[in-house]
Parts: sequence; C-alpha cells; structure tokens
Amino acid sequence: PAALRIWAIGLAVALAVMTVLATWAMWRPAPTPPVARYNIALPADAPLGGFFARLALTPDGSRFIYTSRQGGQTELWVRERNQLVPTRLAGTVGGSVPFVSPDGDQVGFFAYGALHTVSLRGGPPVLLTDTLVGANGSSWGADGFIYSASARQTALVRVPASGAGTP
Repeated sequence: PAALRIWAIGLAVALAVMTVLATWAMWRPAPTPPVARYNIALPADAPLGGFFARLALTPDGSRFIYTSRQGGQTELWVRERNQLVPTRLAGTVGGSVPFVSPDGDQVGFFAYGALHTVSLRGGPPVLLTDTLVGANGSSWGADGFIYSASARQTALVRVPASGAGTP
C-alpha cells in the first residue's frame, strides 16, 4: 500500500506537469519573426524618376514595382527582393503611378491618360478606361474593382479590374 500510494502520487504529479506543459504549448504566443532588411539601391541606368514616380510593393514583399524615367519617357520596372538587377515590365512605356493587385500578380498603372493593368507573369497590358480617372494614384480593392480619383479630382471612380463592363 505505501509503494502504491507513492506510485499514484508520482503518476498524478507527472500528469499534472504534462497537462501544464501541453496547455502552455497550445496557448503560448507565436515567436516574433526576425526583422528582414534589404538594400533596394537601384541601378544608374534605371533610377526611380518621373513626375509621378512611385514605388509599389507586392503584398508578400517579394518584389517592388517602380517608375523610371529615361530619355524623356517613363516605364515601369520590377525588382525581385532576391535579385540585384531590376527588369522592365513589358508593355508599360509611358507608365507611372503603379499599384499592385491584392494577390500580387498584377500591376495597375496610368499611361497617356488611361488606366491599365498588366500581369507580372507576362502578357500584354489591358486598357481598363481612358476616361473618368485621374493619374494621381489608385487602389486595387479586394472586391475586384480599382478605385481612383476622378479626372477632376472631385469624385471617386470604381472601375472593374477585369476590364469587363463599364466603369
């Protein structure tokens, strides 16, 4: 009986300790991720520039898109976080004020008074509208629409990001 009692107490203590450890493991706060710092120096042959020069980040931070002015003409460039050299984003000559879709796969931009989108995976740009919107910037909503200030900056315009339908 004395040995059984010691064994029962030991088992109860072990179960209590295991319960506390299991509870702590389930409810402990997640560890804070380390801070990541990256040099985003741009090459001299593709600097950030232009009247509406902007920088846009993809939601996951894996790339940024920016406006570069060369020879009197703007164009969008893409820099992958893990690459040192940016690349031209095809079909964006004259482009400025980039903004990124919520999924990070497409870029919206303004060129020659019109609102366009282009896939970061390749393909031609899509003209969404050449009226109603101003070129001061836009935001791509999670609802599938792009929101922009009107051409006269007096209203908010909602344009389907798919290019289908009327704004």
